Amino acid sequence: MKFELIEKEQRYQDEQTKEVNDMSHEQAQAQVASIVELVADLNGGDYEEAIEAIYEHPLSVEYRSGWTVPGRDMAPDEYRVVLCTGGPHVELRGDIGRGDVRVVWRGWGESGEYRTTLEELDALRQYVAVLGVHDNLY
Repeated sequence: MKFELIEKEQRYQDEQTKEVNDMSHEQAQAQVASIVELVADLNGGDYEEAIEAIYEHPLSVEYRSGWTVPGRDMAPDEYRVVLCTGGPHVELRGDIGRGDVRVVWRGWGESGEYRTTLEELDALRQYVAVLGVHDNLY
């Protein structure tokens, strides 16, 4: 009897985790769709208003440097743009100077990458460029 209760509880927890992870993937998809709309406004609407909307969209833009020795300047190697936190968490990540953008999501106990279309990837690159995350910045 006790074993059956443990099994039942484990199945329930597994179902809850799957639901949250499905929501995380869906949230990543929704965030990308929102960015595609913002970039469409940038390319076809009021430019200044679109720039302001993009600046206000992310929760944070952060940089991380690689290893360096004391006394040397630290230059950023990677960036992340946090779009939402909690359960789910969605962020954009990339290496500075490479032009890559990855959409990373995290739920309870799992994480993954949202696979973008070429149109979405182009919009994401324009989005991070507006935020100042591009090759010419450094």
